[in-house]
Amino acid sequence: MVKANSLLYAVYVCLLVSILCGALLYFSSLYTMLNTFYNTREDMYVQNESILNYALTQGDEENTMVNKENGIVSNYQMKSHGLLNVIVVSSILKNDTIASAHFVGHYATNTTALYLSNFSNDLSYSGNVTLIGDKLLPSKFIDEKYITSAQSNLKSIGRIGLSTSVLPEISPDFKKVFEEKNRQAFF
Repeated sequence: MVKANSLLYAVYVCLLVSILCGALLYFSSLYTMLNTFYNTREDMYVQNESILNYALTQGDEENTMVNKENGIVSNYQMKSHGLLNVIVVSSILKNDTIASAHFVGHYATNTTALYLSNFSNDLSYSGNVTLIGDKLLPSKFIDEKYITSAQSNLKSIGRIGLSTSVLPEISPDFKKVFEEKNRQAFF
């Protein structure tokens, strides 16, 4: 014959086992939801970078694309900001959005950092000065001026060449920016 106490213990053991199994199922579903969230977030970041690369190769002002595999809607806008362009890229999935903004410019092949025309005075410095890049100057020597009693220090990296009396031609992109600014000033 079975005592009544043992039946109560069996009920307690079944209750504990059911609570442990329920907790394991709950944590498993939480882990699956968290893993799905991070995977979709990673897909959105990858899509955002992909649309940025597409925008850099196409050069369009604005475009919207939908990824049919995962339903991510991505769009980009290119806006002029002086000599640089700003590309704003956003990727949207349901109520989640990832956006990024990037400055885009042209790689300069001309390494001239300083151009001083030949009809002006020689370049002089005082204090701690660092010149990085090629320099076209009226003279190959840079004079030291004694404005204060402190010691002057010049650090020059790059070639020094002789300049002409005419300034070099301004870049067409630079001219276009100034023309746009002048037109805006009149309105």
